Amino acid sequence: MARERWERDERRALRRRRRDHRRRRRHEQRQERVEAEDELTPRERSVEAARRRGAAKARLVRSFVEYLLVVGVLSIFFPPAAWVVGIFWGLGLAGGFAKRFVEPTLRERWVNREVERELARTVSRERRQIEGEHSRRIEELSASIAHEIRNPITAAKSLVQQMGEDPASAENVDYAKVALDELDRV
Repeated sequence: MARERWERDERRALRRRRRDHRRRRRHEQRQERVEAEDELTPRERSVEAARRRGAAKARLVRSFVEYLLVVGVLSIFFPPAAWVVGIFWGLGLAGGFAKRFVEPTLRERWVNREVERELARTVSRERRQIEGEHSRRIEELSASIAHEIRNPITAAKSLVQQMGEDPASAENVDYAKVALDELDRV
């Protein structure tokens, strides 16, 4: 009993070590592929991605052919098993088909739609912000222009009022010159 348990534990440990080794190897291969892709030009990267997608689709077709052969042979010799194998293996093939053919199309469509929505939101937000800044700058500019126009006019008006208080004054000539200079600034 103890020996059987020990052997069972050893088998489990061996399976676990093999599984972990496979995972590490796949991870290393993925890392190597990523590092190699970093050195590729965009065109080479696109070709490599297309090659991987094509290979995945070819594996799916090969699995489908194997499925047809196995289910066909089983249906001749053992029909109930053909039903069970056909259903479960067929579900797996349907999942693979969806993953390789349907999912990329849907993902591209949905991602593009979300990108467009986010860009529209971002652009409209940025546009409102720029328009707000633009209107503030226009307000500042118009206020400064109004100030530059109002100051000389106010000074000329004040000088004309002083001239009106005492029309016979000798200083009126100086006031008139200053008033004309101020109006020339406008």
